[in-house]
Amino acid sequence: MNSNGFFVAPNDVLMDSRLSKIQLKVLLALFSFRDGRTTNLVYPRRESLSKRCGYSVNTITKTTTQLCALGWLKKRGNGGRNSPCYYSIKSPDLEVETVADSGTVADSGTVADSGTKTVADSDRGKEETKEETNKEKVNKKKIFTRPAMGEIKAFVFEQELQVDCETFFDHYEGNGWMAGKVKMKDWKATLRNWHRRNVKGQNYGSGRAVGKTESRREHHARISQIIDEDFQDAVADELGKGVV
Repeated sequence: MNSNGFFVAPNDVLMDSRLSKIQLKVLLALFSFRDGRTTNLVYPRRESLSKRCGYSVNTITKTTTQLCALGWLKKRGNGGRNSPCYYSIKSPDLEVETVADSGTVADSGTVADSGTKTVADSDRGKEETKEETNKEKVNKKKIFTRPAMGEIKAFVFEQELQVDCETFFDHYEGNGWMAGKVKMKDWKATLRNWHRRNVKGQNYGSGRAVGKTESRREHHARISQIIDEDFQDAVADELGKGVV
């Protein structure tokens, strides 16, 4: 880049329809670090590229790797403090390559229809949107999704659990899928807990109803125990994840 803030880049950069917006911007930034029109090798710090492009250092590393795969760069070094990263720009103006007829690449640098795939504008837009969205979702918690009866039955059958599916579904459907006093995180884990208690002979979610063998007071006491144990399990799960 000269003192007036201008630099030279070949027209083939704009002609290459494979390049996404991010890739195009990083490639042009690399051209801006060239010292003269015939210099192939540049070695700016990733932080300098990040500042010039407006992207994070991680995005710079990822994008330069993609540009290598597309044939625009050769990269050497890891970009560390004591080991700088060198970029050899392989612009068609600087290095002309030929490809066999089965995968022909036109002289202008565009990809022929018969030999390769091109990325549509809509796909590039989706890729860029997905990258930005993933940054926002890194620290977000997974949202609980209420299972359907069919999912519960399939899981119980697959895992060979001793749990009455309808009792399980009706119980949590009635309390808004709460595990004690907190929102349920994992219904499959809760099903496995019910199974373990049934194996121990607690008749936990086995479809047992109020009858001659159980008074109404005993029934309410058992349901209260179920709710308390669900809450304890939920808290234990959160402690295991380091959330609480």
